[in-house]
Amino acid sequence: MTVKLTDLRDDIDAIVLDLRRERNDGEVPIDDAIARVRSNLSDKISEAADQLIDLTLRKLIHDVSGRVERQARDKKPEHGETQADSIRRFRQQHSVPILNALKTWLDEIAPKVLPDSKLGDAVSYTLNQWEYLTRYTEDGRMPIDNNLLERDIRVFATGRKSWLFSDTADGAKASAVIYSLMLTCRASRVEPLAWLRHVLTELPQRTEDADITDLLPFNFPKASPA
Repeated sequence: MTVKLTDLRDDIDAIVLDLRRERNDGEVPIDDAIARVRSNLSDKISEAADQLIDLTLRKLIHDVSGRVERQARDKKPEHGETQADSIRRFRQQHSVPILNALKTWLDEIAPKVLPDSKLGDAVSYTLNQWEYLTRYTEDGRMPIDNNLLERDIRVFATGRKSWLFSDTADGAKASAVIYSLMLTCRASRVEPLAWLRHVLTELPQRTEDADITDLLPFNFPKASPA
């Protein structure tokens, strides 16, 4: 439900009217009146503030993660520039000013919000994580979020709930290694079964101390996409 200032004014008028009636009857001391006003309005004011913060953050996030990132990916690199260099330069020019404005705004409202409120928690968390939230602007190879990773590990997380547990720590480690290799195949556009056949054929022919970097999925010929 959206809270409007007109709604708050109506609530204030209603509370004041009731208090006047009770005050005239000698029933409500002034300190109780103040407490009642605070109690009745605090939730609505908090909700209105949360909505204001939410709308502001949505606008800024839309500008940074939506508009700027799409333009950064679509922009052709300049002469002698890699795609990663181009994305970093574009982020520095367009994302960083927006993020700096957000940081300034958060710093301004941080002392004005209750630290134990939802709004206070959100502001505090954002400021505490600021270094990590903005790190992507320093490296054009880094995505703005980890949505791709979250999608990739969802299969493993879902399966883990079905398996309930691994019998041993070594078994859990082996499971994690296999999933990591399979997802690396997918990220490298390598057909997992073809890669496994190749690796299981080549490994027995190698010595224990041999370099097997060439057998990693991203070094496998991308003949068949996953």
